[in-house]
Amino acid sequence: MSILHAATRIALGATIAGAGLSLGRDLYKGGKKDIGSIILIAVVLSILYGIYKSGVWIAQNYPDLSRRGTFIARTFALILGVFCYGSLLGISAFIYSNVNNLERPPLFPISEFTSHPLFEPFMAEFLPRLFAIDTTIGIIFILQTGLLAVGLLIGLSRRNTRQLAYDAEIHNRKFFRQHGLEAIQDDRLRDSHNIGYSLENTLTNELEFKVAGHRGKRAYLKFDQYGKYTSWSGVVTQR
Repeated sequence: MSILHAATRIALGATIAGAGLSLGRDLYKGGKKDIGSIILIAVVLSILYGIYKSGVWIAQNYPDLSRRGTFIARTFALILGVFCYGSLLGISAFIYSNVNNLERPPLFPISEFTSHPLFEPFMAEFLPRLFAIDTTIGIIFILQTGLLAVGLLIGLSRRNTRQLAYDAEIHNRKFFRQHGLEAIQDDRLRDSHNIGYSLENTLTNELEFKVAGHRGKRAYLKFDQYGKYTSWSGVVTQR
């Protein structure tokens, strides 16, 4: 993490969150026997992620880009979303035809659990409706639309943070120039006197640096609640 961005990350927090998915024991066991299933699952998950990201990219702002750049970014996001929508609907039609093909076993076989006598009457009624082509496409469409809506909401929620982060980065670059500072590595900088500093502690509203060649000396770089640097102490006695 570059020192130029360290304060922004601390003050504004991370904006990217991860999500985990579990496919279940039966699907995993079936996938080991059919590499095509594994590939298909990977493609579907990639498409779903693409739909979500297209929503984020359409809704979020691009403070570091020009109007033309913003237009291009959003156009790309829109094209990605349309492509993913169409691809997943096509895949759903393929799964429908595969499951209903009596000459070969279904791509996603019924598990032992659903084949239990207690569930057989229910599944015999439920499965044909689930894999009816209109129902399948309807479910896929709702799923896609839900993911797109989540992406749009997250993109909108990031607008203010992204603008603050961009403003802080511009301010911090100007601050470094004014104080003769240069970031030379992720955790190191040097001043106009060629004195080197290495990051030692990350505190709530300041960064503490060791001073190369000066035992017991430190330097402090303070920042505000938006991640903008406000003061540079230079070489001082350790607190």
